[in-house]
Amino acid sequence: MNRTLILIPLRNLAANKTTSLIVGSIIFFGTFLVVLGTSLIDSIDASMSKSITSSITGHIQVYSDATDEKLTLFGGGFMGGDNMGELRNFADIRTELENLKEVKAVVPMGFVNGSISGGGNRIDQILEEMRDALASADSVTLEGLKGQLQTIVRDLLESRNKLLDIAEDQVTLLQSIQDLNRVLETSFWDSIESTPDKTLNFLENNIAKLGDTGKIEYLRNLGTDLERFPKYFDRFEITRGQMVPAGKRGYIISTQMYENRLKNQIARQFDKIHKDKFDFGKSIAEDPDLKSRVDRLPRQYRRITYELTPENSRILATKLEKLLPEATGDLVSKLKVFLNVNDDNFKSRHDFFYEVIAPMIKLYWFNIGDTITIRSVTQSGYYKSLNVIFYGTYRFKGLEESSMAGAFNLMDMLSFRELYGVMTEEMKSEMEEIRKEVEFQEVGRENAEDLLFGGAESESTTDDVDSVAFESTVSPTEADALIQETFSDKEINQGLSLTGAVILHNQKDIDQALAAIDSANNTKQLHLQTTTWQGASGIVGQLIYVIRGVLYFAIFIIFLVAFVIINNSMVMATTERTPEIGAMRAIGAHRKFVMRIFILETLILGISTGVLGACAAAGLLSYLGTVGIPAPADFFIFLFSGKHLYPTFSISHLLFGITVVILISVASTIYPARIATQVEPIVAMRGRD
Repeated sequence: MNRTLILIPLRNLAANKTTSLIVGSIIFFGTFLVVLGTSLIDSIDASMSKSITSSITGHIQVYSDATDEKLTLFGGGFMGGDNMGELRNFADIRTELENLKEVKAVVPMGFVNGSISGGGNRIDQILEEMRDALASADSVTLEGLKGQLQTIVRDLLESRNKLLDIAEDQVTLLQSIQDLNRVLETSFWDSIESTPDKTLNFLENNIAKLGDTGKIEYLRNLGTDLERFPKYFDRFEITRGQMVPAGKRGYIISTQMYENRLKNQIARQFDKIHKDKFDFGKSIAEDPDLKSRVDRLPRQYRRITYELTPENSRILATKLEKLLPEATGDLVSKLKVFLNVNDDNFKSRHDFFYEVIAPMIKLYWFNIGDTITIRSVTQSGYYKSLNVIFYGTYRFKGLEESSMAGAFNLMDMLSFRELYGVMTEEMKSEMEEIRKEVEFQEVGRENAEDLLFGGAESESTTDDVDSVAFESTVSPTEADALIQETFSDKEINQGLSLTGAVILHNQKDIDQALAAIDSANNTKQLHLQTTTWQGASGIVGQLIYVIRGVLYFAIFIIFLVAFVIINNSMVMATTERTPEIGAMRAIGAHRKFVMRIFILETLILGISTGVLGACAAAGLLSYLGTVGIPAPADFFIFLFSGKHLYPTFSISHLLFGITVVILISVASTIYPARIATQVEPIVAMRGRD
């Protein structure tokens, strides 16, 4: 009987080739889609997890339970809300958590926004350099600076002459034109060496104010333990310069920030065009955005001419004449021709810019080793300026092209605390002297009424975080002392931190680690709340759920359609086989036997075509795992944890795909099978006659 139960379904499948082909194709495609889709989603999930946990969040983030805000490091607002709470003594938290067997390390983190200024008023810079040249009696440098200044003055004069017809304040405009013309006169410079103050004062008071005021960039800064951070975020690497020396204050800028926002504008445009053309295969002639960028390039020639000494101007003009024989006129005219690029000449112009022009100009706002002034608003609302040494640039390996992975610049914890508004001992002493001098007493809100209206005296309070708004000023001597200051690991940890990045020995233990942290938190009263890397990464971390939801919805729709098609195909097959079914019933076949035949037909067809579909998906995934799926845009580099996604699959993916599709197929066969079991032998035999 068992042998008959197998042979009949096989014979039926062979006899009904059309129905078998339709149902088998649907099962094949369904299995292929499920295996491929779930494998890709799990691969993206693993890659994104690697990107996020290895670049900033760690596996778990801990922060104060005194806030109702949700910690969000990516998307949805920087740090989630305005008040993320504070971990006042990070050392205790680190000690307790690192005693847990699942925890490898805890790294302190504090986030503070700040701004830097650069590419400032070029006239001011030239005048400062002139003073140095005069002090050292360097007449060659002085002559070169004079030529640079006159180049800028000619441009300013040209723009102001164009304003004469439309300016309302003609008097002021005419005066500025007169002053600019004076600088171009040879006699103006006759007394520069004999009476430099008179000449320089005129330039500072009358000419410098006509130049550009410079630029400001707003930065997202991460204060951390700069020794532990590279150790536990192992994708971190220095690309230029060096890491901040142990126990020193310092600043590390992300390579993305340094290249895309702190670089000479023409150099940045060349870089972007080069990336679009050679990384993404775009054409200047066909891509509207790329063409628009190229069209603006010749108008930015001043980004070069303002940086050139007279000697370099002559050298560049000569080299441009050799490169572009068709270009005539002065250096400006030649540069405009040079900057007029297209698909054919871009590569040679790009190479010429970096080989010849780049060494002649200031390519970046700051060079490694420079002292940078970072300005921030503290928690109490006053401005704080801090000088730090720029030691180098960094990136995360595999995420070089991802702007999200380079969203933060790194600084030491002591510098972060100052910009955040934590009062140092020196600041506390200064504040206490001010209080004594003005007889100022800080009171708690609950005691203010008693003090104001004659009640009991309230006790003064002193907080570690500033509470009085004033503009922080640091003398040059004090600033230099801060830069040279050294500190110990103890000072890093025994102080304020906003969050802690928890690094686990094994990411698979994240649930056990969360439970252990919660237990330690309740036992030791650490006043913490926790979030996983997905929670801390905000909308970016939740994206995988969106992608998975879209995939499953698509699969659901496909399976719904497949269910209907299989069901209809089997109903039609059942109708066609009514006489055959009646004959089997007439010779004694029970309803259960007929039901089993139909179910076995679907199982045999489902297993065979499902396995083929799973194998086809496995073959494609193996191929993609070798060649990779290229990231189509910057965001996908972060999502793929690199420029390519290399998907993987496991036996569980294959079994899941085959099982799901077979269950859907069997479910769609039950109704036709029930119809078959209801066929009466006498009715079927009549139909046959």
